[in-house]
Amino acid sequence: MQTEKISGTMNVRFRNVSMKNWEEMRRFILASELNFPKSLRFTEQDYLEIFSRRSPVAVAVFNEDGYVGNVVGYPLSNEEVQRHKLGREDEGEIYMCNIVVDPPQNGNGYGQMLYTEIRKRSKNRGHKKIFFHIDETNSMSMREGRQELSRIENWYGTGRTFVLYESAL
Repeated sequence: MQTEKISGTMNVRFRNVSMKNWEEMRRFILASELNFPKSLRFTEQDYLEIFSRRSPVAVAVFNEDGYVGNVVGYPLSNEEVQRHKLGREDEGEIYMCNIVVDPPQNGNGYGQMLYTEIRKRSKNRGHKKIFFHIDETNSMSMREGRQELSRIENWYGTGRTFVLYESAL
C-alpha cells in the first residue's frame, strides 16, 4: 500500500482494486454506486467485466478512520468509442467510470487526489488519454489538462446534464 499526506496533516493509503482482492473491496465499490442516479449505477457484474479487461485502473483511498473513496477506469472498446463519438488515434484511452468520495469526506481534497492518482497510474500502464463524464453541477475541479468534448442533456434519464471531458496523460 502506498501512503501519502494530504495538506501535510492526514495520512492516506491507496489500495489497488482488482479481481485478486475483489471480495475484500467489493462492499466499498458497490456502495459507492449508491452515490449515482439509479440509471447510471454499475452492477457487480459490470465491475467483474471491467476487471477482466486489459489494463483497468481501480484505486480505493483510506484514511485513519477507514474508507474514503475510490476511482475506477477501464480501456474503451471500439463500440464504446463510437457510442461516445470519440476520435480514436490509437488504443491508449481509458474511461473513468466512477470517482466517488464518501459524502462526509467531501471538500477535503480526496476527489482531486483520486483524479491525480488515476491519471498517474493510467499513464504508467501506457494509456495516453482519459475520458470521463461529470455532472455539470459537480464541484470537483479535475481541470488538469481537460478539454470539454460534449454535453449530454438528461443523460440516461437522470434529468441532469453531463459533460464529457478528455484529458491527455
